[in-house]
Amino acid sequence: MKAMYKSMRMPLAISTLLVSLAISTAACGDTASADTASDTDIADTNIADTDTAPDTADTDTADTADTTDTADTDTRAPLPSIASALRWSPGDDPAELTPVLVQPALAFGTDHRLLVAWTGKRGDTLGIFAGLWEVDDAHTAVATPRLVNTDATGLRNEPSACALAHGGYVIAWSVDLQNGTDNLRVAFRRFDATLAPLDPADVLVRTTAPEASPNHWLARVACGPEGGFAVAGVRPGTAGFEVFVQRFDDDGSLDGPPFIPIARTVGGQAFPHVGLSTEALFVAWEDTAKADADTTIAATRKVGETLTHWPNVVAARGSDAVAAFVAVDPASGHALLGGQVGGRVQPSLDLGAAELIPTPLPESAQTATTSAAAAAYAASRFGVVWFRGSGNAVDVRYARLVDGTFSEATTVATGKFQMAYRPAIAARDGAVALAWVESLGGGAYILKSAIFGE
Repeated sequence: MKAMYKSMRMPLAISTLLVSLAISTAACGDTASADTASDTDIADTNIADTDTAPDTADTDTADTADTTDTADTDTRAPLPSIASALRWSPGDDPAELTPVLVQPALAFGTDHRLLVAWTGKRGDTLGIFAGLWEVDDAHTAVATPRLVNTDATGLRNEPSACALAHGGYVIAWSVDLQNGTDNLRVAFRRFDATLAPLDPADVLVRTTAPEASPNHWLARVACGPEGGFAVAGVRPGTAGFEVFVQRFDDDGSLDGPPFIPIARTVGGQAFPHVGLSTEALFVAWEDTAKADADTTIAATRKVGETLTHWPNVVAARGSDAVAAFVAVDPASGHALLGGQVGGRVQPSLDLGAAELIPTPLPESAQTATTSAAAAAYAASRFGVVWFRGSGNAVDVRYARLVDGTFSEATTVATGKFQMAYRPAIAARDGAVALAWVESLGGGAYILKSAIFGE
């Protein structure tokens, strides 16, 4: 399982993280190159294991909050084009002398407000944070940034977010309790349309038998277009970690048994991404078929009980593929799947057939591209964001995929952007939001965002 453990090298090292509130600049990717940067370089923000911050976010009475869909009367003003995109720094706090905001996650609600979640600190409080904003020139805050997690034990990172079909949000994340061998957890929490919590405390995802290891890790979440949500992660399998997907109803109750795409006696799986359409579930992950094999990006489409498996969505002899991604158009069921290998992002389109359609990015074959993310913004239309460049001249690049053809790519921004943290993307009804991490030096990191219409 050499590639699996290579891809998990940073998370497995979190017991050696700095005992301080700052982030180590070197560990967070200031010198990351395009060939090595990926979602696997999650440096866990070097947040100290001295997190004893009390939860102050759970004193509300939001359990009875209205979660009905308010999107029926859309009176939004048109969003600007990407050339004139709304730009801001979500969660920016002028009082915070050394801000730490990394690993962004985005979700557009049914009311077209934008949820932004991240891993970071505020004062002495460390954990998962989220805020909710109107999509307007003033970036009006609907809910000021708040601590998402209620348990402060150990470390937590890698938030993932989605918007529930009937209003509200789900935020999931990974946990390392740092208390021994059975120390890994996957947790989530539901919120209403105003970011008031619907779950009074963190909900742990447990898909294994009581006598088995409780280790679950590398959380990702996707919401269904007709309700419910799915949490993907990894858990101990026969030979190593294996991918699981557990579905839930809107109220957080289990919706059936966990789905295991492939159970192996050798090899291992890591870093899943999940997506849902009306009929199908998609999951892609980093896959190592045997101990000495190269890692590929594998994926499975599940429609009812019918499975279509693609073992080599991204693969190259002698190289490990990393940074799987999934974007699903909920209406058509079409999906964009991919990852990167050899310093190149390689997307493929699923139109419901047995085979995927390779869909190269609109970059030259000599251009290194890394850390892609994708989202569907309209029927059979996808937006893709990725990094290009290195050092102080990293480009955030974006292109739209319409009916299987990419537009010319646009450079959204250039700067000292952290390639170790994958950019985030969310889209809804023609609106697209991007977010990425910028280094300010001295252990300070902020989020940058662009919002535009398609």
